Parts: sequence; structure tokens; C-alpha cells
Amino acid sequence: MKQTIINVQSAGTSQRIVVPRDQQNLRLSDVLRKSSMALNTRCGGRGLCDGCLIQLSSGVLRHRTTGQHAQPSDTLIRSCEYQLDSEDVTI
Repeated sequence: MKQTIINVQSAGTSQRIVVPRDQQNLRLSDVLRKSSMALNTRCGGRGLCDGCLIQLSSGVLRHRTTGQHAQPSDTLIRSCEYQLDSEDVTI
């Protein structure tokens, strides 16, 4: 798997995060934290608090336990429950 790009769009700003191969199987919330974009994961990344909700605008993310893919939609998902798949994403 090659490096993956996360394009983050928030409040009129955007940031491009290059995720190296060795970090692609981490929780998306952990990848964002390592890039100085910490989310409010007050439950410790257990998927209980909704503090890490994101909206996937493009690309595909994979659920860490079920393997199901999240597709772009208006639905918010918990970034602590997903990891990068094989393509670039925009959140």
C-alpha cells in the first residue's frame, strides 16, 4: 500500500495530511491526532461518546472490526471506528 492523502476541510480552511504506509492501519482519529488535529475522544477511542464524528466527503474508509466500507454521505461516522483503506479521502 502506498502513502495515502487525507484532505481535511473545516470551517473554511483545508489541510492536506500525508499518511505513511506504517500508519494506515491506525484508527483515523489517531492519524488525525498525530497530525495535530486532535478530536475530542473523551471515551478513549471506544466509540462511545461521538466526540470524533466526521463526515466522509470522498474516498472510502474501512470499519476496524467489521471490515465494512463507509462511502461518502451526509451521515457522520466515528473516526475512532474507521481506518484508511487504499485510496485518498476527504473529510
